[in-house]
Amino acid sequence: MNKPVTEENKQNIGVITEIGKSIPYTEMNKPVTEENKQGIGDNKREIGKSIPYTEMNKPVTEENKQGIGDNNKKSERVFRTQK
Repeated sequence: MNKPVTEENKQNIGVITEIGKSIPYTEMNKPVTEENKQGIGDNKREIGKSIPYTEMNKPVTEENKQGIGDNNKKSERVFRTQK
């Protein structure tokens, strides 16, 4: 452990983005649980805003859909109540 560092035996200590980075086998093969899953692919939401996994996968219903893309239209319900 206390050999001097030479060009032949140094390992670029601290370079963690290097290809070939070792991940312990046990860490790599842990099963996915509610505690450790990370909502992969859901990275377009606000930074720091956490969405529970169950919230993310609710089915779309009339009550909770948000009319994505219809931001320039006013709700038809408003017109019905005003008539």
